[in-house]
Amino acid sequence: MTYLTHSRTFPNKKWPMPSWILCCLAAASIMTCVSIIIGWSLRVSDLEGSFPRPPATRSILFELGLISLDPLQNVVTVDWRIIGDDCIGSTAGNSTQIPACPVVDIYVNPNQFLSLGGSSPQNPPSDNDAASQPTFRHNATAFALNGPSALPVFRTQLDTRPHPLQARADLVDYPFDKYTASASISAQTDDTGQAVGVWIYNVTGAVFGFTATLGGTKADAHPVESVNLFFKRALSAKLYVISIILGMWLISLAQMAAMIKAVFFRHRIETAVLILPVATMIAFAQLRGSFPNAPVGFGANIDVIGSLPTYVCLVFTVSHGYFLASMYG
Repeated sequence: MTYLTHSRTFPNKKWPMPSWILCCLAAASIMTCVSIIIGWSLRVSDLEGSFPRPPATRSILFELGLISLDPLQNVVTVDWRIIGDDCIGSTAGNSTQIPACPVVDIYVNPNQFLSLGGSSPQNPPSDNDAASQPTFRHNATAFALNGPSALPVFRTQLDTRPHPLQARADLVDYPFDKYTASASISAQTDDTGQAVGVWIYNVTGAVFGFTATLGGTKADAHPVESVNLFFKRALSAKLYVISIILGMWLISLAQMAAMIKAVFFRHRIETAVLILPVATMIAFAQLRGSFPNAPVGFGANIDVIGSLPTYVCLVFTVSHGYFLASMYG
């Protein structure tokens, strides 16, 4: 008995999409996800914190909000929002139950930048005496009657200085500079001068390009709240500056190596390569100007170790490139 075997040939089914396209899509997807995750983890978070309640009969509740920090002018701007007062308690909005609350004078020292001082009445000399004029006058009765429409808010500018615990922490050390700002806030009644407690109930806000932390001490002799703010460059800002400096070095060295290879070892290069160093110098200047809150002009450490040597490399590359073009046409 003879058995006949029939062989069936199946056509080779090709994948509808080339493998290199799939690899590119997979790499782009992974890179996008990783970049988003890393970027989200490096974002600047809001400052959060609070102080303990003072042991006073009457206390005013504050919310401290960070607005901005200008290291070039040594100024940090903060908002002080009064969100509560023990004198009115929960009677806000009910005119029949509002008690008679004395007006409170609030002092923030130093409350703002003063002039350098002078001898005229319009420009009195600066001093370190206790503040004689209040920064803000709080009327608890108006706050209780009008509610949110009379929300007391005042803004102050505090002086910043390099971090005292760091040997090198000023603007020259950008982006590794660190700063601190301090302010003392106190309150007393306008009629009798009786001390009123200050309770910083909440601290919020974020500063562009900086990470802020909070510290404070409480004076025992007088209800004065001392607020200490510490600032350092955010990790994302540091990585941005460092990556650009490293990129400037790598690009400059690569172009200089290509030009040395062509000039000294007579390797042929394309004419278009001669244009790259000039365009790179212009691009480097633009990148230097994109550093967040960087010192203007030349003089920071990043200029000495980054911008200056890379510009020298590019000038060397450009000069020898045109020398090569003039020799070999």
